[in-house]
Amino acid sequence: MKNQIQSIFQEAVTVQSKISEDSLLIEQLEQCIQKITDCFRKGGKLLVCGNGGSAGQAEHLVAEFTGRFKKDRPPLDAATLFGPPSQLTAIANDYGYHQIFRRALMAAGKPGDILLCLTTSGNSENILEALAQSGEMGVYSILWTGAKGGRAADMSDMTIRAPHSDTARIQECHLIFCHIVCELIERDIFG
Repeated sequence: MKNQIQSIFQEAVTVQSKISEDSLLIEQLEQCIQKITDCFRKGGKLLVCGNGGSAGQAEHLVAEFTGRFKKDRPPLDAATLFGPPSQLTAIANDYGYHQIFRRALMAAGKPGDILLCLTTSGNSENILEALAQSGEMGVYSILWTGAKGGRAADMSDMTIRAPHSDTARIQECHLIFCHIVCELIERDIFG
């Protein structure tokens, strides 16, 4: 078992090392940070969605913005699109699970906001619906996904792909993206 543990750690380290050496990915993260920073500065909000583990990461990202990352500072306007269970289950029951993020975006989003979708496959129907809705509303969309990108990659305004196809490795990359984005936005806006 020791060898398996070491092997998993080594694979994760290798993927993270790939990220740090990928100049295109670094440039995309820089653009993502600038877009979200500009959105916050102009009074817009960041709306984040994902399924399963990606939903947990969406909550983590929102918590860092509305709470704090490293600095005591005013909260930044960020929210997940999967509000209380009663909202999620009502939309899923009345319109179908594929509509949960679209309907929530219709209620909460406006031009000038940003939709950030986290998906390892890029093929979740509810993510695709949210991206379609963002285009209809004039809400800028950013997608964090895996190496393949899925159907969502062609629907978002900006796509950042973790350089792996395994769900765990992709989610580890997304967590690093989350921390980089939070730290640099916080530093840029609050000094």
